[in-house]
Amino acid sequence: MPDQGMLYGLNPLTGKLLWQVGTSGSISSVLAYTNGLLIDSAGGVLEVRDAATGRSLYSYQTLAHKIYAAASVSHGQIFTADAAGTVYAFGLPTTPAPSLTPDPHCPSSWVCQDIGTPARAGSETYGGNTWNVHAADVGIGGTSDQLRLITQSIQGDARIRVRILTQQAAQAGLMVRQTNDATSPNYSVFLTKDGAVVVQYRTVFGGETVVDTHRIKAVSPLYLEILRLGDQFRAAISTNGVTYTPVPGSKVKLVMPYMVMGGLAVSSSNSETQDTATYSAVTVSVGDGSV
Repeated sequence: MPDQGMLYGLNPLTGKLLWQVGTSGSISSVLAYTNGLLIDSAGGVLEVRDAATGRSLYSYQTLAHKIYAAASVSHGQIFTADAAGTVYAFGLPTTPAPSLTPDPHCPSSWVCQDIGTPARAGSETYGGNTWNVHAADVGIGGTSDQLRLITQSIQGDARIRVRILTQQAAQAGLMVRQTNDATSPNYSVFLTKDGAVVVQYRTVFGGETVVDTHRIKAVSPLYLEILRLGDQFRAAISTNGVTYTPVPGSKVKLVMPYMVMGGLAVSSSNSETQDTATYSAVTVSVGDGSV
């Protein structure tokens, strides 16, 4: 069957054609883009493509009804509707997390684990809402991470806050993470060992970590905050735990599922050295009106 439509990828700076692909139906709706994915509707087929190459990653055939509306994306879900009035929602499959050996030092409402299988296991102690978290690993960044992670399951809009009392680790702060896969998308704010607040994030599995260039000089004790509203993430800091100042340049759009992992992240960035960070006043607020 001959192609009924055609998609083109162009370099916006030079106008050079990068790729072109044919489609099985005519394209009557606006294209949608998010985090390296291009979403098109060709006749009755929804197609999710790699925006860099045009390669098809996923497709879905409706019941012979055309799609005229552009797809929309929120909380890691793709939404569209066909001419018959049927609304469709698409999302990532639910993959059970690897089974974990229960950590006797981890409170029942939290999950304490190592990400990326460091050669030397991390650990923690907890008492009186104070955490001492120990890690020895290669660090958080690039296309894959190693760290000690302490999280709760978080659904939808959320605010996470913590006070870092002492900081000996290379990276100590807060993280929202899609899964416990070492290459998982995540959004983090850290107080580093050299006295700077750094925001960094990874948008896709195995993608390169983006490190924000707005480094703020700071020392412990210091309060950190991550706020998630839909697909928007933002970091803030405070010296008193009451008045928070947004970190410049920290607001980004990052598509992750409705349910994610959120909490404390610590890395020594040196597999031969175990470093410690001490936290207190950990709070997780989920869609309760204060978010």
